[in-house]
Amino acid sequence: MLVARAGRTLLSQSLPGGVANDYAHVGAPPPLAPLLAWRQRHPAYVVSHQAEPVEVLELARSSGADLVLATAGDVNDLVNRFRRLDPSITVRKIGDGEETDESIQQVLDEYAATTNSEVRLALDAFAVPHSVAVQGVHPTLAALAVGRADTVLVVDDPDDRRTAWFGPVELCASLPDPVHPERTAHGGRLVDVTIRAALLTGARIRILSDEQARGLRGGLGALLR
Repeated sequence: MLVARAGRTLLSQSLPGGVANDYAHVGAPPPLAPLLAWRQRHPAYVVSHQAEPVEVLELARSSGADLVLATAGDVNDLVNRFRRLDPSITVRKIGDGEETDESIQQVLDEYAATTNSEVRLALDAFAVPHSVAVQGVHPTLAALAVGRADTVLVVDDPDDRRTAWFGPVELCASLPDPVHPERTAHGGRLVDVTIRAALLTGARIRILSDEQARGLRGGLGALLR
């Protein structure tokens, strides 16, 4: 994946195991959904070979990982001890067979799918008026515009060519009318504009599959702060 501006390379990222697409996009904002989807499937993790939980926790914290993979034995004790030490750390067992890249990736895929499902369930449960979640294009963009979105859920469909607009104060699904002469609004693909707004406001982003997004209004939603 390559992002460049004015002849300068701003981002160059190899995505091992990612979906290979020959796709070029000119304009702003850049299409970052493939990179974010790849990162979902490859979260930072620490492998525990029956080490002391305190040592594993220190390594996880120093590396920014929130996932620990246990390689042998019963992980229940490790899970319980981590709950006492740091409830934000998740423990998963790699499996009973030999530890391989494939067995690790299987656990990471299951972890990503489970996380997406949990966020989607929370969104469905709380997406009612005056609650802590919203669904649909306009409510999601409105929440992002005022910095209220905590976690944004999007579907990156390559055939989705819906447009949204962003500018110094604008974030909307249709071009403001009238357009303020001193504020230039820029158009972009809805998914890319949404991701840009989420990144700029510090919101987390979850890229959903078509199956995970079934029934999600407009293919967009957000849990609110």
